[in-house]
Parts: sequence; C-alpha cells; structure tokens
Amino acid sequence: MKTLRTILAAMLLTISGTVFADDYAYLSIEQTSGVTNYSISSINKITFDESNMVLNLTNGTQQKLPLASLSKMFFQADPSGVTTVGTEKNAFSLRDGILYVNGQQSGSVTIYDANGKTVRNALAQELQNGLNVSGLTKGIYIVKFGSQTKKFVNK
Repeated sequence: MKTLRTILAAMLLTISGTVFADDYAYLSIEQTSGVTNYSISSINKITFDESNMVLNLTNGTQQKLPLASLSKMFFQADPSGVTTVGTEKNAFSLRDGILYVNGQQSGSVTIYDANGKTVRNALAQELQNGLNVSGLTKGIYIVKFGSQTKKFVNK
C-alpha cells in the first residue's frame, strides 16, 4: 500500500510538473481542516511514511500531514482564491474599461483597491449598463458581488 501511494504521488508530481510548472508558485493541500498553501520555493522534498505526507522545508523543519485528512493536492499561481474578471463564466465581465454585472441579479457590488479600501459601491441593477472603471488610478482592484470575488487590473 505504501509503495502504491508513493508511486501515485510521484506520478502526480511528475505530470503536474511538466505542465507549465513555471506558472505555479504554490502547492495547495486541502485537508478536512481547510486549505494550506506552501510556497514551492520553501519545499525541499516531499516524502511519505506509514500515515503521513512529510514536507521537508528549506528552513530545516518538517511538516507532517496525516494522509487520512488529505482530500486534494494541487499547484496554483496565486493562493488567494481570487480569479481575474473575464477568465471564467461569472457574474462579471470587463470590456473596454467598463465593468458589467451579467444577468438579472440583485445585490451590492463593491470595488476595493489593493489596500482593501472601498473605492466604489453600487447596486447590481444600476450596473446593467456598466460602470466605467477606466478613471480609477492604475492598479489592481477586487470586485465583490455575493459569493464571487474577482480581480481586475486597471492599466
């Protein structure tokens, strides 16, 4: 059983590592207690013992994660959980400096700057014709509507 786990883990890491590995900066491990993100540069080696996945970190410490609590392990570029507006089907779209709320939705839409300060707040119904965000200072912004949180860059 241990050998099979080791082979499967090695295959997963090999396959994951060959698909644009340079784009990923974090190893995210989902456990029953939540998700833990590790910077790939902080991981020296990953091994397995009888009941744990063992991360040997570059600072000389070890992190033991019980295999029974692991549900998913994946690589990602940004562990924030915030995706970019327009990269997937969602409640928002950004076209030509105009932020649109898609569909017949109600609720409050809030835009935050990179420091977490609210820069705009509006009702979704008011944004059916869009909100011009090109006048905002250049930088990264976060849009929150209901349970969705997205980022956009004002260039």
